[in-house]
Amino acid sequence: MIFFAGTFCKHPLTMAAAKAALTHLKEQGPELQQRLNERTADFVRTLNFFFEEENVAIRVAHFGSLFLFESFGKYHQLLQPIEMDLFFYLLLEKGVYTWEKRVSCFSTAHTDEDIKYIVEKIKETIYEMRDNGFSIEDTRSGKDGSVVKPESYPVTEAQKQLWFLTRLNENAIPAYTESMALKLNGPLEPELFRDAIQQVVERHDALRTVFAADGETQTVLPSLPVDVPLLDFSEHPHAVAEWLEENSRQKMNLETGPLFCFTLLRLDENTHILVVNLHHTIADGFSLLTLLQDMSAFYTSRCEGMDTALNPVPQYRDFMQWQEDYFQTDKFEADEKYWLNLFSNGLPMLDFPTDYPRPNAFTFKGARYQERCDASLYDQVRELGKSRRCTPFMTMISAYTALIHRITGNEEVLIGFPGAGRFFEGSEQLVGYCAHFVPFYSRMDFSQSFNDYLDNAKQTLIEAYEHQQYPFSRLIRKLDLSQDLSRGAMISFEFNLDRLTRFPEMSGLKLEQSDLPMNHAKYDLILDILDIGDELHLKFEYATDLFSEERIQRLAGHYLTLLREIVADPARPVGELSLLTEAQRHQLLVEWNNTERAIPKNTTFHELFEEQVRQIPDQTAAVFGTEKTTYHELNCHANRFARILTENGVGPDVLVALLAERSIDFLTVMLGVFKAGGAYLPLDPLHPAQRLYQVLRESRTTLVLAEQPFLSVLTEAAERLPLEKRPRILALEELLREKRSEENLPVRYTPNDLAYTIYTSGSTGVPKGAMVEHKGMLNHLYAKIFELDLTETDVVAQNATQCFDISVWQFLSALLVGGRTHICSDEVSHDPVQLLDQVVNKGVTILELVPSLLQIIMDEVSRNDETSPDLSGLRWLVPTGEALPPKLCAQWLTHFPKIPVLNAYGPTECSDDVSHYRIDQPPGP
Repeated sequence: MIFFAGTFCKHPLTMAAAKAALTHLKEQGPELQQRLNERTADFVRTLNFFFEEENVAIRVAHFGSLFLFESFGKYHQLLQPIEMDLFFYLLLEKGVYTWEKRVSCFSTAHTDEDIKYIVEKIKETIYEMRDNGFSIEDTRSGKDGSVVKPESYPVTEAQKQLWFLTRLNENAIPAYTESMALKLNGPLEPELFRDAIQQVVERHDALRTVFAADGETQTVLPSLPVDVPLLDFSEHPHAVAEWLEENSRQKMNLETGPLFCFTLLRLDENTHILVVNLHHTIADGFSLLTLLQDMSAFYTSRCEGMDTALNPVPQYRDFMQWQEDYFQTDKFEADEKYWLNLFSNGLPMLDFPTDYPRPNAFTFKGARYQERCDASLYDQVRELGKSRRCTPFMTMISAYTALIHRITGNEEVLIGFPGAGRFFEGSEQLVGYCAHFVPFYSRMDFSQSFNDYLDNAKQTLIEAYEHQQYPFSRLIRKLDLSQDLSRGAMISFEFNLDRLTRFPEMSGLKLEQSDLPMNHAKYDLILDILDIGDELHLKFEYATDLFSEERIQRLAGHYLTLLREIVADPARPVGELSLLTEAQRHQLLVEWNNTERAIPKNTTFHELFEEQVRQIPDQTAAVFGTEKTTYHELNCHANRFARILTENGVGPDVLVALLAERSIDFLTVMLGVFKAGGAYLPLDPLHPAQRLYQVLRESRTTLVLAEQPFLSVLTEAAERLPLEKRPRILALEELLREKRSEENLPVRYTPNDLAYTIYTSGSTGVPKGAMVEHKGMLNHLYAKIFELDLTETDVVAQNATQCFDISVWQFLSALLVGGRTHICSDEVSHDPVQLLDQVVNKGVTILELVPSLLQIIMDEVSRNDETSPDLSGLRWLVPTGEALPPKLCAQWLTHFPKIPVLNAYGPTECSDDVSHYRIDQPPGP
């Protein structure tokens, strides 16, 4: 008995049984499974030996302790032979049950006596069926009358990797199906056509190949009946597209086969479409033309009543033998040395910008976008290539990698292109999985001309050609690289350039290639270019989990624009070549920059603030802890302080340093400095004397206002300066207690005068001051007002440190619309629980956070999902200061779908943010 349990089965008995089974597995260790697998393997060997000796058309395949009865020849499961049903019913009568899908397994509950009993009953069943005229005999024989038995041999390394990929993700099966659709114009003989396909299958062993359940061996069936369905769409031609779409999603079974499918679609009496599907483990894209040529020859001979005499062709086992011989040569050692030296530091990973976050597992979902390159441009590209002794392929792939360099900014780019993999005489007619990836490792100096880059790329490509016999699958193993499951392949970008295929003549039929739907992708992006003589067809096959069609459309435009730029001036540095079409240039420079909004001109911040004071004097302007102040009170205190500052020499462009905790007093001093005509310089209370000294030295400020707790460290910093350069230091608390007139002052500065200076983190070791004028500050304040639609009902959280540029708009924007500034202490700002508590209880409507802090908040929310805070009063979340991970954004919008995100970015030097982007839906495909 085997017990199943899980989230779908929560009965206490089954859960207890599951726990007991798991406990037993843990106690026994991996040896338990190993013993069971060995017993299963012995069982399979015993039965397969019996079936072979008795010439029975059944074999047992196994994987671990799972095993499957597989019949072949005219008893193949696809043909639904009655003999196999009888075989399983007779076993059931003898007490041996097999599941309806015919997949069985052994458990530790099965004893050696049980397994022996099963073997005896299987043998009895075969003999009993044979005695009563129901033999499952392998009747396939060779030309001399001898019985032809299936041939088995190991898989190649490339086949093994592909087999493993299909086991990791079943969506890889249709993605790795080579497909072709041909329109057959003219009268068709369906039966003769089917016979021709049957001959093709008999001619090429690869088409009769299936794979063992463990992926270690492949078996060539001596014969395989071919079914070519003829589907009549003559009365429903619109249904063809739907059928093709569904057909593209079909998944083949690598163990049971067949790994090909030929289907005829009838459109009318003289028009058919042939759809061919071949799994990549048995055939590559280069095999399709060979199959088509042979099919044409066989069909033409059948129609003309003649025998077809085609020369023998190499089989896949010949390719395997060639490869084994190659592995013993000096050439192989030289090739391996070249590739291992080239990638001694591993394969560089291409970090190309995507529209959606990369899934944890590549899904192989894809689409296709097509574009054309006109004859004139292609002629110029070829001429440029000739002038540098390059083929069109070399020129086109170099332009493609140059584009990737430009978009990513990477100096190293690794893509690949397909190689036929056929290197011995006659192998061009071989059907099989011989093709492999040839890496193209591109290095770029953006200051070099395209001519120079092309010369270097040509040399790299020549070396790659010289060493292309070395299998890419082996390189992956030698480099000991583990597959990144979020990517379809180790190298995620591919380039290919093909010429238009000349289809063979087929009796009475004219062949045309027909497009197939594309809904799978092997890689992140493939650019497949078809040279049809007078122009190029560009096909971009892309992963839809990563890219939108709009991005791929833009990318196609960038590529064609870059080609035009290259042929116009190949001596120009690559970094200076334009990528934008005229439409894209207009969109970027005109449409996207059409952001002008009407804001008050020829006025100042404090004049606009004073207008609010006149309108709503008793409205609360700011809150800090238990303190609050009205617009009138704040204005009076600022006026009084401004007069004190003017008495101390403060005026236009005079920098006043401020070392104090954030509070209502801090806001008062900011306004007082503005009214006095000066500019303020915030100092960080957490900075040591050395850092303060650097800022004082660089800023050359002559006046510092400091709260009492910070006077000692400030004095220590100032004393490091030469005596004549030391600023005056005044105690802030004493100045705030002094009495002065509370009347408004006349305006003492212009919009072009300095408003504040903020020192950046100083990544170079020396802090750098960003100087912002009043007009820049006011422009940014109104940008926030417009984007967030701030009104008198809004409460803006002021939670950023005073030395962070975003603190400016957090302090001031609400005061221009009659709203309220809610100042959060450092303790509250750094504690997610306290911060959310204030947002909820203090009516905060606008909250700005760095993503790292937002992540902590969301982790806390996720842990306490049932008691998530009530943020119904919050109107906006504004992430800034760091890159916003799409996953984090999605997490927020999933929990709080009614609170949009305004992603903000900008350097301090540009008056804070220069870009806003509203996000209402969780990002992702």
